[in-house]
Amino acid sequence: MTEGMVCTRCGNRQIVKSGWREVRFGRRQIYLCKGCGRRFCSDSFPGKTFPAKVIISAITLHNLGNSLIECRRKLKKRFRLNVSKSVISKWIREYRSILSYSRIRSEVQKKYGPGMVISNEFRHHGLTYRYKYHRAKLDMFASGFPGLRGYLQSLKGGLPEDYFTGDDRCSGMRIDIAIRKQGKRSHACKLAEFALRGVDSNRERHDAVEEFM
Repeated sequence: MTEGMVCTRCGNRQIVKSGWREVRFGRRQIYLCKGCGRRFCSDSFPGKTFPAKVIISAITLHNLGNSLIECRRKLKKRFRLNVSKSVISKWIREYRSILSYSRIRSEVQKKYGPGMVISNEFRHHGLTYRYKYHRAKLDMFASGFPGLRGYLQSLKGGLPEDYFTGDDRCSGMRIDIAIRKQGKRSHACKLAEFALRGVDSNRERHDAVEEFM
């Protein structure tokens, strides 16, 4: 079953994948409702010629400081598609209301340039870790917490040797506490939901949200 999907015809949640449909640029997942038998395509951006993954990637590249020309070149290299600068610009304007970062992009670009994201991949006790942080966002949001800011910056060189050894890991500990769940839909939820429109599988979810936000 596919989590989170509901048939718009009968309201049934028993939705399964049922093949693919070839479209002009790539392909789209077909789903089958086991309640009424309706078959339908996944369409994260109705009315758009290009797949959702291309649109999300274009906006992400622009947020990371790339010019429209650079976005176009990188999209062509990754997806082998020719996306015009005018189309990319249209996407950015169309979704500006949810993309709060666009309000400070030009200021951040002037101050930090193309190296605004620090990225490193390292191995620790046989496992590969990919670490990233956004210099501008760290400076803005952690300015009042110099200890936290310095700690996050220090991790770009790798983890201390004694991490994850000896003591119990939090993920494996049982804590006997009462939890009261409370739903709250913040802007961060909306950003994550937007990024997930371009995801084809659960394996891609974490990286897609991390890269976009």
